[in-house]
Amino acid sequence: MSRRYIDIQKLVQGVNDRNQVKLRLRKGKDRYAVYYDFFAKDPNGKSKRVKGRIAHLKFFGDREHCHEDAETLREVEVFIQILEKRLFSQASGVPLPKEDRAIDFLAFARNEYDKRCEKAKNQGIKPDRNYRITIEKVEAFLGGKKLLNIHSIDNKFCSDFRDYLCGLKITNNTAHHYFGAFKAFLGQAVQKGHLQYNPANGIKIKFPEPKKDFLTQEELQALNDSNIEYTQIRNAFLFACYTGLRKGDILNLQVKDVNGDTIQVIQKKTGKMVSIPIAETARKIIENHMQYLSSQKTGVSLSPDSKFFSLPSNSRLGKRLQAWAESAGVEKKVTYHTSRHTFGTLLVKSGVDIYRVKELMGHRDVRTTQVYAKLSHEDLQKSVEKLPVL
Repeated sequence: MSRRYIDIQKLVQGVNDRNQVKLRLRKGKDRYAVYYDFFAKDPNGKSKRVKGRIAHLKFFGDREHCHEDAETLREVEVFIQILEKRLFSQASGVPLPKEDRAIDFLAFARNEYDKRCEKAKNQGIKPDRNYRITIEKVEAFLGGKKLLNIHSIDNKFCSDFRDYLCGLKITNNTAHHYFGAFKAFLGQAVQKGHLQYNPANGIKIKFPEPKKDFLTQEELQALNDSNIEYTQIRNAFLFACYTGLRKGDILNLQVKDVNGDTIQVIQKKTGKMVSIPIAETARKIIENHMQYLSSQKTGVSLSPDSKFFSLPSNSRLGKRLQAWAESAGVEKKVTYHTSRHTFGTLLVKSGVDIYRVKELMGHRDVRTTQVYAKLSHEDLQKSVEKLPVL
């Protein structure tokens, strides 16, 4: 047995010596999962074994992460205290005292949000403000009440809160994000033993699917033929239309990612590796862009790590793309969502199997891809409607 395991095992043994709930560790790929186990009598007097996994807590078990493990140990002990009271109550049929049942949801949510902020800070990113705003929305929904017993949150409360959000002067999409954060807080309460199940499960905010604009072959040709002052913007956008790459992946694209007739990239959004065969038009765009880059860097050769494209800020990029589209006579809002939808739609219209389209676009679920088949069907329906009437 390694020294690393002995150290963390001693910590857990100390917890076991102080509590009736016993812990055991299971070594994973890079951390130790924590499991609990105890015996109690059910209402009929029979011995009942209760066991499970503390899914949200894991130990590193090395000196490098000793501070993280110390914090995890504290959370494990708090979890066990709650668990002992709740699970023994369930097994024996004896109700918990009121003071043990009362957990303030607002305080719990604020604590969880603070942890998210700390984690985001350590990662050098901004925290998701939807969680902070959601806490404010719950406070407003309570109408001045300072406490919300987490055990008073039932299916009706969740439905009423959803309806409250939908009645605010915000879009359904924004309400969807707030309700998703609310549901996530409740999910964390389940993980930590405060709730047996998530009362918001099955409650959703429905909103119409946003319209997915795409460019026709004629519109792509019009953009290609139209002059634009910004060569980088032109080449990057047209290349995205023929590869389906998102803007983030376009910005990260390096010379070494283009291997012969294939582009291989790890998608920034999903972390999934995709291999995209390079179409003839995309190849021409690459060749023209390489010539452009060489002309801009006289005497400097491009290295494998060189970035292909450099784009302006989001606001400037959006304005310049739209100005370009208007000058070409394209009466649609043109964004990098449009370029990706264009790629998917062109593939389906060209007769590519929907599952191959899924792989080319890097979708996790084929249902995401099927929207392009729907768009293509609507286009075919319009074509059929043009047939002469007898």
